[in-house]
Amino acid sequence: MTEAKPQPFAVRLPDGSHARARRLYRWLAALGLALWLAGVAGAQGDPPQTPEVAAAERIANRLVAEEKYAFRHASWRGALKPGKLVVLPVFLFSENDYAFALGFQGGAVPSLSIFDPNGKAIPTGVSAGAFRFKPPATGHYYIRLRIPANASGPVECCLNYGWR
Repeated sequence: MTEAKPQPFAVRLPDGSHARARRLYRWLAALGLALWLAGVAGAQGDPPQTPEVAAAERIANRLVAEEKYAFRHASWRGALKPGKLVVLPVFLFSENDYAFALGFQGGAVPSLSIFDPNGKAIPTGVSAGAFRFKPPATGHYYIRLRIPANASGPVECCLNYGWR
């Protein structure tokens, strides 16, 4: 009596057929490829330019040209709601000098605060525009953005940062 050798990675359906399993794998592979290609195609275009993004880009471009900062290609964008905080974690190196560019559109002026890895506030005195910071130690820092609770509505913001 000869024993059938098991085939590596062979899957047998309950009725014992391999053909159905192969068709299923081909279909799943085609579906995966189509979804991957759709994601790649969707990621090709830049997001729409908004006034707050344009303001942050103008600040960043000036800092790149005049003060030789290198800015990240990604930025945080969102709406600040009255009385609500947005806290953004960033990892900063002590040997770098950082510049933050905050652009916004709306009535209320956002306030920007930075907190060290221990949660202690570092005074900035900045509400909008450019803010420069040299961290005393390498680590996780936190950028807090907010608008006053009595603001008339949300404020659209864009925050980006660079280093040199």
